[in-house]
This record gives sequence, structure tokens and C-alpha cells, in this order.
Amino acid sequence: MLGPNGIGKSVFSILFAKTMESKKSIIIDFDVLNKSLHTIMGVKNYETKIKRRIRNHDLIKNKDILQKSILHTNLKVDLLPAMNIILDPNYKLSDKKMKNIIDELKKNYDLIIIDTSSDTFFDYTKEMINCSNKAIFISGANLLEVRKSERLLEIYNQDWNIDDRKINIVFNKCTDKSLDDTILREIFNKYNILGKIQLSDYYDFVINKKMTEQSKLQKEIKDIKKQIIKEKYYGVS
Repeated sequence: MLGPNGIGKSVFSILFAKTMESKKSIIIDFDVLNKSLHTIMGVKNYETKIKRRIRNHDLIKNKDILQKSILHTNLKVDLLPAMNIILDPNYKLSDKKMKNIIDELKKNYDLIIIDTSSDTFFDYTKEMINCSNKAIFISGANLLEVRKSERLLEIYNQDWNIDDRKINIVFNKCTDKSLDDTILREIFNKYNILGKIQLSDYYDFVINKKMTEQSKLQKEIKDIKKQIIKEKYYGVS
């Protein structure tokens, strides 16, 4: 999950995981600076639990530590705080090391969602995009949010050499005053557009209730899920 800060990546990640009811799912929280998943998912004493886990750094060599770092929630979606991985002073996160973590998680999970940071000085976001099967970019649909998205996508393409065809766009928090669909398609013509989600007071309700209530947003998320599942890439694995 990619996109500017505050656009709704975390809420979308959880709702998407919940639509995959038959799948065992986990979300990896790589958005260190703006971490909010634990709040939405109702994880208590989060900071204390994370500090305890950070004392055991090496998630690569000791696979048991990886399993012990996973937080189980009442939403039937597990959470892996990635501060352990990022703050480990003994190694720089690389393709190989991230692949090792993902391969280990694949043994127990059908769906792995990575919630990334929009801050591009974190090299690991590039690694996340490269190792993912689907890169979902959440954008707003007003002029300011679109400009933010354009700048971020430009970095992905020009600085990180990410293939445009790997990026799939979802427009979030849309209203009847948002940019017209035709304009959005023209601006993002290089990318696959999966759909849009209307702005709703239900977002606040979902967050404040810590996801315990079934959301009206689920239908829109499920429609987008169908597009994600059937999406075919052109030579991009």
C-alpha cells in the first residue's frame, strides 16, 4: 500500500484484509513515522510491546523472534510492527533480507499487506514495491492530493526505476466536488486505475470504533478487490 500521508492507506489495508474472509491475513506496518494501524486495530499497550520486542533485533537469523513479534488482534487480521526490522543496527534492509521475512510469513499467511511510508528517504519502501505482487497506490481526487501523488509517483519512476505498469491507483475520499473521472484518467493515464471510494463519515466511525463494526465502505472495497485479483501485469511479476 502506497500513497501520501493521511490519505487512508491504513484504513484501506484493514478493510481490504477483512474482505478476504477465507484468507489468513497479516499487515506489516512499515509506516514508522505515522504509524496508526495499532490504534485502528485496537492493540493495547502497543509502545510497551514494541519496546520489548526491539530488544531482540535479529529477525533474519532467529525466525522464532519473527513469530513472537506478530500481534494478534480481535479483527482476525494479524499485525507485524516493522520497527524491529527497520531499527536493527546490524544490517541494512535489502531485497534478500526482506524476501526472507516474506517467505517465512508465507508459510502461515495467505495474504500479506505492507503499509508503507510516503517518506521517500526510506530506501526500504523501494524494496517493498519490488518484492510485492501488487502495488496499490492510494490517492486523493482533489487538486492538492493529486499533485502530491504525482510527485511521489515521479520519484518511484525516475529515481527508483519502478515500472509504471506495476502501480495500481485507487482514489480515496472522493466527493461530488472531486476532479472529474475523465481528468483523473488523463492525469494517471500511465497507471491502472482500480476504482474510487467516496468520502464518508463512516471513516471516522470505523476508526473510532476500532473496526469492530461492519463498515458501509466494504462494498466499495470489495469491488476494488475484484479488480486487484483479476489484474494482469505485462511482464511484471
